[in-house]
Amino acid sequence: MDINKQKKLITWAVIILVIINLGAIGLLIYRSYTPSETTTITRPAQEDRFHDNRGHRRGPGQFLQDRFQFNEAQLEKFNQSVDEHQSRMQEIKDSISLCRKKLVEEVVKDNPDTATLEEYIKRTGILHSKMQRETTNHFLEIQKIASPEQKEEIRSFLLDMPDRRRMNSHREHRRGRPNHRNRNR
Repeated sequence: MDINKQKKLITWAVIILVIINLGAIGLLIYRSYTPSETTTITRPAQEDRFHDNRGHRRGPGQFLQDRFQFNEAQLEKFNQSVDEHQSRMQEIKDSISLCRKKLVEEVVKDNPDTATLEEYIKRTGILHSKMQRETTNHFLEIQKIASPEQKEEIRSFLLDMPDRRRMNSHREHRRGRPNHRNRNR
């Protein structure tokens, strides 16, 4: 191929690439200024997060209701227990978040105080222990309202829980979403 043909080919290739890049930039600009239905996130109010519009429980509570097959009286006690449990757990999670925030703020200082860092680490550990205690007490409450057959189902559920968590962690990792809780194991 002679030099003139090569120059023309390269010139046309550059022109085509410039047009494609300008089109892509234009599309990005257009999409950034156009509201998208898929990017709108609506969260239910705090008190509605765990119930649908008919008052039925959603999420883990619904799963447990379905699995344990509670009668109406048990269901009322179960729902009350779950609501109280979730409220207490949210308080603990909020405290953990605040503690982590303060820990990070201390870490990024020019001269972080190691005693302060150690105190935040201890507080976080205490809060995690409190969370575990709360979950344990919640399942003890659920067992109090259960029949012997339901207690056996609860027992089976609780004994299978570590295996389910490990499988979910593995599944999330395979989907390209590493489970941050298991990152350092």
